[in-house]
Amino acid sequence: MCTNCEEFRIFSISLDCGTHGSRHGLFSCVCNPGKTDRHQFFDTTISTNWTYEDYHTWFDSLKVNKNHVAGVVGDGLPAQVKGLCHWRPEGALFPGLQTVYIRCLNHVLNNAIVHARKQCPLLNELMNRVHQIIIIFKNHDMRARYKIRVPSIPETRWLYIYDTLFFIFDNLETINTALRSGDLPLSLSRATREQLQWTRDGIPPLFKDALMIFKLSHTEMAHQKGDIFGANNLIFLILSI
Repeated sequence: MCTNCEEFRIFSISLDCGTHGSRHGLFSCVCNPGKTDRHQFFDTTISTNWTYEDYHTWFDSLKVNKNHVAGVVGDGLPAQVKGLCHWRPEGALFPGLQTVYIRCLNHVLNNAIVHARKQCPLLNELMNRVHQIIIIFKNHDMRARYKIRVPSIPETRWLYIYDTLFFIFDNLETINTALRSGDLPLSLSRATREQLQWTRDGIPPLFKDALMIFKLSHTEMAHQKGDIFGANNLIFLILSI
């Protein structure tokens, strides 16, 4: 637990949940907007299940002066983990505290990407082929041979599109050479190899068009920083395809 949270005097607590297998983690950060715009890591608690009552128990167990807590910020999106209870919008979670429910920008973008891929066959084809290229270069031998670092972000995250396109853009010549030479990992199954027959022709025109749009959007928005910079590039790319 962070030992300097009392230095904030009055602070807010922001929470999010993550899951690993059957275990759910509640991750907490504290912030005093009057002193800093950055949240500091506060606490993490792991459980096999989280219920409404569990949140009360967790809050009661915190070794902080509850009079210094100004409010609680909770995820306004429905929980996507079975058995995991997020904040209840029908009432304040803790008596005497303001509970604010917000929609996480990252979650909204994740859902937007899923919807866009369903509605746009061209975008879906692009991302399927991006994923196939990532599979090729995630192979240990391929990484060692070409000295490149492959993004490891889950495919369901919006940053997956951003980082994988960046990866292809930065290593375009190397990737094109490897694909044209038919240099595929020996560990790939026969079915996977058949799916990758298209790679013998190198990067397809679809990729080149998307990468050019990505390059232009990156140049236009290079003055921006942080996650919103990546989000703007991604949105610009999707709307331009």
